[in-house]
Amino acid sequence: MTGKALNILAKLLKKYRGEVNPVIIDIGFGEGDLALKVVNAYLEMNQKVQYHGIEYDKSFVNIVKGRFEELENFELDNKNLICGNCFSNDLDKLPNNAGLILVSHVAYYAPETSDQHTILDTKFFVEALYNKLDYSGSLVFIHESSNSDMNILRQKYCESICISANQKIKDALEQYKIPYKFIPIYSKLTFPNMESLWDKFQKDSYDGYETLESFAEAKNLLEFVVQTPLEILKERGKLHEFLLKIKQLLRDQGNILIIRTDMQIAISKEKILDLQAIDDILQEVKNAIYPNIHNLIIQTPVNQQSGYQLCYVNKKVIIIKANDTDGRIAEYYLRTNYIKEIILNKIANNNLIDLSEYGEVIYSSYIDN
Repeated sequence: MTGKALNILAKLLKKYRGEVNPVIIDIGFGEGDLALKVVNAYLEMNQKVQYHGIEYDKSFVNIVKGRFEELENFELDNKNLICGNCFSNDLDKLPNNAGLILVSHVAYYAPETSDQHTILDTKFFVEALYNKLDYSGSLVFIHESSNSDMNILRQKYCESICISANQKIKDALEQYKIPYKFIPIYSKLTFPNMESLWDKFQKDSYDGYETLESFAEAKNLLEFVVQTPLEILKERGKLHEFLLKIKQLLRDQGNILIIRTDMQIAISKEKILDLQAIDDILQEVKNAIYPNIHNLIIQTPVNQQSGYQLCYVNKKVIIIKANDTDGRIAEYYLRTNYIKEIILNKIANNNLIDLSEYGEVIYSSYIDN
């Protein structure tokens, strides 16, 4: 979902703000998923693009080089990919005229203290990046909010990352009086059926289980959520409690965790009048990625283009696939009760309904996202 939003955002920035400086800086590019989305957006607009990135893990640098080689009509200058520490003076190796700077999920690892040059905490990190913007550039931060399902769990069970990074970024932007707007972006992390696996995770040893595909997949997801190996949680005496909490959460939400990410867009102080344009851009992004839960067209029979489907995840949650009023197919995770579900089934035939009347929509997304 974040990649989709970024692709749309890059195109809208050009639409509203005219010619954009082609220099893109990507902080902590990882495997390059977001980089490819944004570079593709520029290429689709026939816009020149110069990509620069910094990443701490050298293996990711090599991966991204390979992925960019597959792009048509784009040639990456390999020296623009820097293996380094973005919370240090390695940032000096990046250009100072960026039209767009992406900072995705890296501020969790910012140091707590700073000497303002060789070691940068979140505040000075934000300032250093802002100073690299071109006159009309945009600085985009993407980090999970504190009320995201995963951050709530990490707060108690993960010792290696700062879950308040998102708030620290906002505090820094406000302290330096940097004009910005933000948009929440929701995505989901889907788990397999876990009912036969919970007991296995409680065992003293996982020998013999890790060769099972379902067990290995579930273990990877659980460790991704908490950013900690389950064996470490077991050593700390916290594994049982963690499994109970995430088990209940998955049951309440139909085997998904809701990931709430805040995207902050900061612009040059000289361009503060453009804040209204940023508001308009973010509204268009919302319209493009979020279906309307209040005006939903329920149609039968189901076909490839339109229709209505119910999928029972458990006794608490059902998945509804249907058309919104724009004709786009979307899916909705609805937490409801038995009576409201019966009523919904009875009226669900070529009707325009407000889905929120039949329960709590805990997640929704267009199918093409």
